[in-house]
Amino acid sequence: MNKLLHYTFTIFFFLFSFITFSQDYQWQWAHRGGGNQNAGSNASWQPSLEQIYDVKIDQYNNYYFAGAVTNYNPVFIGESITKYGTNNIDTDVYIVSTDCEGNYRWHTTLGGEPSEFYVSMDLDHIGGLYISFTAINSSRSNNTNVPPHYAPGVSLGFGTNGANPNPNNRRIALVKYDTEGNYL
Repeated sequence: MNKLLHYTFTIFFFLFSFITFSQDYQWQWAHRGGGNQNAGSNASWQPSLEQIYDVKIDQYNNYYFAGAVTNYNPVFIGESITKYGTNNIDTDVYIVSTDCEGNYRWHTTLGGEPSEFYVSMDLDHIGGLYISFTAINSSRSNNTNVPPHYAPGVSLGFGTNGANPNPNNRRIALVKYDTEGNYL
């Protein structure tokens, strides 16, 4: 009898806590972005092609998002996103910043052709935003592939084939921006 009473009260209090403490969730803000999700006739669009890899918040409550974006007229909050390369399923790294209310602050695109991988982002306490990623440089002087870009107007040169040493063939990138979106 005592155990039955104990179990009854336990279940009652457990269920009562959900009813008493549950809250209606109210969205503060939400935005959508990316391309029009059409990868063309030679490929299929996949959810992994456009996604958020990392989110950071600075001491002023500004948000920084690092994600992947594909071709086909990508936009975020009405702002056109620069896309390097023309491959249907090629992705670039997209960095966007909003304030705590979700208002757009700035954005930039990093990448080339083909895709970038292993994207990570971090902030320091003095206004630095660091983005690391792996980028394969498939651009050559005899093809139309685009070399990796680290900021508008800042890119590697053409890579080389085979085992020929070339600094432009390096794959690991660490890029620094300030929290206002300026490449440093």
